[in-house]
Amino acid sequence: GLDQVACQIQYSGLRAHQLFASEIDEAALKFIGANHKPDMPVTDIKRRMRPAVRLHFYAAGPPCQPFSKMGNLKGLRDSRGNMMLQSIKYIEDCRPKTFVLENVENISSVSGGGDLDKIMSVLRQLPDSSRPDLRERGEHKHQYKIYSQVLNALDSCVPQQRCRWFCVGIRL
Repeated sequence: GLDQVACQIQYSGLRAHQLFASEIDEAALKFIGANHKPDMPVTDIKRRMRPAVRLHFYAAGPPCQPFSKMGNLKGLRDSRGNMMLQSIKYIEDCRPKTFVLENVENISSVSGGGDLDKIMSVLRQLPDSSRPDLRERGEHKHQYKIYSQVLNALDSCVPQQRCRWFCVGIRL
């Protein structure tokens, strides 16, 4: 919520320029625009455009309600859950050097773990689009080394018991 990934990057001291932010709630998007000043604030993630510059880092926290114990638990079958796949498609199209996806801990349990299995499978099979010669020969070189783990904020000296799923991809 409220572009927390951008907040954490800012607080970490890393220098970054935010190209876009997506938030369905107009008031929240206005808050994000005022505080983080993304180049392209959009209410519909499908309307974001491929940046003209090369992405070094992409971070996304797609809606958690479909995966949350407090939500409907429809996972990828919910239109909001499908935003996770939209984020992965963006990774495939833009090929950032590094990406981070974040969501609730329960993402690993929805559909008996099947949703997370599908997400991880799609991520691990992202083809290296910079090598069309391999594709033509029917060979596939995978694009990213993928790491996935549930982390608890309490373990990072944050006084809150808050477990979140993180997935980090580093382009090979």
